[in-house]
Amino acid sequence: MCRQASGTGNSLERLTHLAEKKTNSDERLQQPTNTHTHTHICVYMPLPVRPRFSRKWWRAHAVALHDTWNLAALGALNVAHVAWWSGAAATPEVLSRLFLADVTYIVLDVVWLVGLPECVGASVWSTLAAHHCTIACCSPIAFGRPVLMRHMLRCWLVEVSSWNHVAARKWESRLFEWINKPLYFATRFIGFPLSYFIYHSERAALSPAEVLAESPLRIHLPLSIAHWVLYGLMLHWGYKLLLRPAAPPPASDDPPAKLNGGAREGGDNGDNGDNGDNGDDGLRQRRGGGAGEITDIQAAALASQALYASAVLGD
Repeated sequence: MCRQASGTGNSLERLTHLAEKKTNSDERLQQPTNTHTHTHICVYMPLPVRPRFSRKWWRAHAVALHDTWNLAALGALNVAHVAWWSGAAATPEVLSRLFLADVTYIVLDVVWLVGLPECVGASVWSTLAAHHCTIACCSPIAFGRPVLMRHMLRCWLVEVSSWNHVAARKWESRLFEWINKPLYFATRFIGFPLSYFIYHSERAALSPAEVLAESPLRIHLPLSIAHWVLYGLMLHWGYKLLLRPAAPPPASDDPPAKLNGGAREGGDNGDNGDNGDNGDDGLRQRRGGGAGEITDIQAAALASQALYASAVLGD
């Protein structure tokens, strides 16, 4: 009896197991046969990139690009002027070509100032633009008059200091920074006024007919006024660079890097001759708002330049 009961229980379990397997098999057969296993493929698409030379890119790199332009253009012109000053290339042909090269540089730099105003500090933009435009307008009158052309090439001496200043800022060179003040003093305090006395002596050596042809009074007088007004600007900027003690750091919790960066954005470029000198004491400590300190002197310079332009262009 016990064996029969045990055998009956095992048979029932087997029948139940077989019935479950059959049910599972029927369910699988009823499923659709077109099911597929989906494979997810991730394709990484690059995001759209802003064009490299967009307006925003140019504005962000304006000062660095303009510095590079000045280091190349002014550097080449300064080498040519040194050859002319030393007498190694002081021929009439070189004088005319070098004069045209100077005017070309001024015109191209005006394109920089107008097309990308951010390339220089806001406090010197107006003075620098007026200076360049005055030279560009008066250059056709000076061309063909050797006395005036030689005078411009001698005044170019100040651009040696300008190039050194840009190089000191661009390359952060201790050597260029170390010679910045002595070179400023030599070229602007001594060389620039000396160039006028050489021009005046050359004019005095001309005959009356040559004076009327090359440097008549209506040109000589405004030129003299503009020259000495610009020299006054150099004295004013030189005082800030050479004599005035460095201002104490502002009492704030801002880190030095942030202060330098902010002042560099608002500071002066100081890269072009007579009107870029505000930036010279920026090597000592960058200033962000010094434009109002020289407004009167800048106005006098612009007035004298306008007088010179009106006299020369009326020739």
